[in-house]
Amino acid sequence: MLSLTKTFNQPVMKRVRKIFAHKGMINCSELHTIPQKTNNFNCIKYWIILFSAFVFFSNSTFAQNDLSQKEVKDIVEKYFITKDVPTRYYSNILIRLDGNPTPEDSLIVQGLVDTLNPLIATWDVYIIKEKTANLILEINKPNGELFGKTRLGNRKEQEIVQSKVVVSIPPDASFKERKKILYFYLLKALILYNPNKELEAKLPGSVFSVKEPSYVTFNPVDFQLLAGLYSSKYDDDLKAPVNPIKSVAKNRQIFILAAVLSNVVSTLFLLWMFLIGVFKKHNYIFREYFKQGLIVLVAFIIGIVLSVFVPMVYTISDFAANPIHVFTPIIGLAIGSLTLGIFTIIILFFSEGQILKDNTSLSLHVVFPFLTTTIIPASLLFILIEFVSAKMSVKFLTGEGSRLMITVVSITMSIAFYRAFLIFLSRKSESIINQKDVELARMSEMHRKAELQSLRAKINPHFLYNSLNSIASLASIDPKKTEQMALSLSDFFKYSINREQKQTNPLSDELKAVETYLEIEKVRFGERLTYSLECPEELKSVQIPQLLIQPLVENAVKHGVSKLLEGGEVRIVVSELEFKKISIRVYDNGPGFPDGPMSGFGIRNTHERLQLIYENKASINWQNDPEKYIEIVLPKHLA
Repeated sequence: MLSLTKTFNQPVMKRVRKIFAHKGMINCSELHTIPQKTNNFNCIKYWIILFSAFVFFSNSTFAQNDLSQKEVKDIVEKYFITKDVPTRYYSNILIRLDGNPTPEDSLIVQGLVDTLNPLIATWDVYIIKEKTANLILEINKPNGELFGKTRLGNRKEQEIVQSKVVVSIPPDASFKERKKILYFYLLKALILYNPNKELEAKLPGSVFSVKEPSYVTFNPVDFQLLAGLYSSKYDDDLKAPVNPIKSVAKNRQIFILAAVLSNVVSTLFLLWMFLIGVFKKHNYIFREYFKQGLIVLVAFIIGIVLSVFVPMVYTISDFAANPIHVFTPIIGLAIGSLTLGIFTIIILFFSEGQILKDNTSLSLHVVFPFLTTTIIPASLLFILIEFVSAKMSVKFLTGEGSRLMITVVSITMSIAFYRAFLIFLSRKSESIINQKDVELARMSEMHRKAELQSLRAKINPHFLYNSLNSIASLASIDPKKTEQMALSLSDFFKYSINREQKQTNPLSDELKAVETYLEIEKVRFGERLTYSLECPEELKSVQIPQLLIQPLVENAVKHGVSKLLEGGEVRIVVSELEFKKISIRVYDNGPGFPDGPMSGFGIRNTHERLQLIYENKASINWQNDPEKYIEIVLPKHLA
């Protein structure tokens, strides 16, 4: 057995292994280990098949052509042409073996397919195991007829849509006899013609001249004639091809019109979606991004379908009678585009999200989506075509699919351009809005500062007015106290002037200013006024508005202590509350607050300042029982 392998040349062995692996008969590795198998019967069976394959391939390899190109052309035009074109397949030929084929039968047919593929210019020949085939060989099917009939297309008599051939092979037939039978029926099924005696005399032994498989001589002329009959020029000459996608490439003007129409409709659809507010800022949240991506994908599918539908309706004469020839490939094209588009959206989301999510560059936000929208779908499409069939990819890019590919690229480029343009507009408008917001915020801040400055300006004259009245009342009674009060007043205004540009101060500084004021008033009232300040050490660094406490202390002295003949007392108590807030209370033991709203300048000024700075986050309130005090509650930290 081992010596038998030496008779095989290596290219044939490689080809046989590939065929067996493709057909799923045996594992390629088994062909290397057949001699080591313990089952001698299986070994013998495999080597018989291999030897038969070798015989087939050696017989099927023709070193020379018996006829010249001119002779082949003359025979084809004289005996096989009807209405300027041969009656044959104008699509890929999908062969399926039904009935009860043996492994030898599959090997023989595969060898024929490998021989035919290089000879057929435009189309491919395949063997398929399942699904729809357009050439069916029913081998030894019980109760089957010996001869099948070829079913022709109802649009053009020159087109073979499907052939069904019933093949009967005797059980005891040798490999060569089986090969002759399959060779005879398969090759004859590829072309429909009217045989005559003149042709029989001209081509003795040819499958196209003999009437029985037993007369076949494996004449190389058979393959010469098939190569001539399946020349690409006949595909171009056929006016109404079966393949509907191929018809798209037949009329250049219709193709251009369809391409322009598809781009316009896709653009208008996207513009409409934009105007009704579908495209919002997604912030690279997958759900929102995916939803918007599907809208763009729908626009793409609409454009692709239109680019194919319009030319097919124009070129297929019996569209109304046979709409399935149009809608079947269109539905397949739409489903394929949808599937590929979903993968594209997912890849775009992750690639763009990684690069753009935290990036603020306007140019990058425009250029990168344009590149990804064009490159990623095209790359996925080319990978898919190459994965399905390398030969198909060449035909698709150079044959009838090239114009469809141009339309796909043009629509993709249009979508990428409009997407980049809309991103630019969106980012630009956001930038303008943000700039306006900043300007408004700046103006609002300036307005607030002006109001605060105005309110603070009102405080100092109010305090100065009260202090000067106090100094005037002491001037004739106690010159020494008058001098002390004037010096304290000078220190107070020195503190105020040095902090004019600041809106806030630490609580410790504000309490120091209040203490200076109380020292001034103590000079005026003498023993009639005592005061105290209580503040936890950890709260002294808290920032509060400048001169916030001052008006409340002034009111406590003016409307409280000044009304008493003796024992006047003022206390300032600062404490921390829940929810990160602080309380500032000013106590005095003078007459209680009047019922109803408080309208004094100090209270009103403090309330306005709290509203300007803290809005609704701060409050002011007062009470008379059990102790009289006025309280400010404000956040511990300024916003």
